[in-house]
Amino acid sequence: MSKKTGIIFAVVISVLLLCCGGVFFMTRSTIERVKETFQMNRDFVATSLEKTGKTWDEAVFAEFADVAFLTPAGRDGTKKRFAIFKQKLGTLKSLGKVTDVPQSIVTKSGEKDRGFYLSFTVDAEFEKGKGKFEVTVRNDGPKPKIFSIALKSNELMEMSDSGLNDATDRLKKVTEGTKK
Repeated sequence: MSKKTGIIFAVVISVLLLCCGGVFFMTRSTIERVKETFQMNRDFVATSLEKTGKTWDEAVFAEFADVAFLTPAGRDGTKKRFAIFKQKLGTLKSLGKVTDVPQSIVTKSGEKDRGFYLSFTVDAEFEKGKGKFEVTVRNDGPKPKIFSIALKSNELMEMSDSGLNDATDRLKKVTEGTKK
């Protein structure tokens, strides 16, 4: 091998090593930023649910809410839901661990719903029962915002006596129809 070929070979190897090293450090940096974003969003969810669940005041929730909740119709709907939560569940006593929903990363580029969305679940204990929050956080700006929120609890699924009787009658008819 000539001296010229050796130098070219050394330069090519050096450039390859530098590129691979750069890709490694760039990938590592990106993974760390994603981890930080998830942790920041978990902390945000915990804080927002703790503050909101202690009062069920939609004005407190507005601090954490996406713009859809801040319209007059959104505020009215939130106020009604929170009144039901307060009546049937009482105030928040404790929150469990904020858990990532598998495959919860969604990126949208439309003008209206642009952003980076992460979804979480959180078990909660209230004065009158237990429930599970399902929260999606929108990251599009300096601070995350709650894009959607749902609360599932057996205490919220109470049926009236007539509704319970209707369901029982329908179940009997279905059961009788299968015996024939």
